[in-house]
Amino acid sequence: MTMANAGHPPPYVRGADSNDVRELQMVTGYPLGVIEDAQYEAHTIHLPRPGLL
Repeated sequence: MTMANAGHPPPYVRGADSNDVRELQMVTGYPLGVIEDAQYEAHTIHLPRPGLL
């Protein structure tokens, strides 16, 4: 899965084991629309099955 962070808190991923929850370390960008030409860094992660974001 590929995503970018636009000013919101970092997401958490729950793995196949419901006790395995971790925060994704991501660079936080400006909220959408605050800066006209803002650049956002894309992050690609493996989302385990049956994982949740």
